[in-house]
Amino acid sequence: MDLTTGIQRAIDYMEANLTDELDYGEIAGKAHVSSFHFQRIFHILSGHTLGEYIRSRRLTQAAFELQSGHKVIDVALKFGYETPESFSRAFERFHGILPSAAKEKGANLKSFSRLSIKILLEGGSVMDYRIEEEPGFRLLGKAVRDTDGGGNGGRLWKACHADGTMELLTKYSTSLQKEHIGVLDGTTYYEKDKSWLYYVATPYNGEEVPEGFIVTEIPA
Repeated sequence: MDLTTGIQRAIDYMEANLTDELDYGEIAGKAHVSSFHFQRIFHILSGHTLGEYIRSRRLTQAAFELQSGHKVIDVALKFGYETPESFSRAFERFHGILPSAAKEKGANLKSFSRLSIKILLEGGSVMDYRIEEEPGFRLLGKAVRDTDGGGNGGRLWKACHADGTMELLTKYSTSLQKEHIGVLDGTTYYEKDKSWLYYVATPYNGEEVPEGFIVTEIPA
């Protein structure tokens, strides 16, 4: 069995047992690799840790259960939460609303789709290239922190278009020498607390920092 097939088997196993206690070693065993190796490959391929994926899929399914009329305490226990309180905290962090509100008609909920492994081969052609050195620089813009991959980056981008931030950043970028950078969005991952910083920014040359904006250092 090749690794691709093994990883898909592991994902299928997780999906079939979301309401059970999942052991990382047993999951990795479906791909015939060690737990450490599987978690590393999974994070590289998906951009999520194994724990983040399982939690997000459980909370997605939990929302469907609540909208189907099931009680909060029953759903909490079904998806492995010891108390309704701990379930409510996790649910609110992910969906932005309490489980009780999810039962209401028209509730705004998030859906984290299941993974499916697909192989796409590209390349096979010769390309000339060179390595360029870019000195460090600073970025001016807005940013938001996210600890559960809940989509704050997309909301930040939309907000910057709606509140005039994009026009202001565009004005700054056209007056600088780094025109090839323009206005960009990006992310920085912090391993220490497993969080992401999403930002929309443009190169900064020392002008006055508007209220609500931050300056981010980009190393050489």
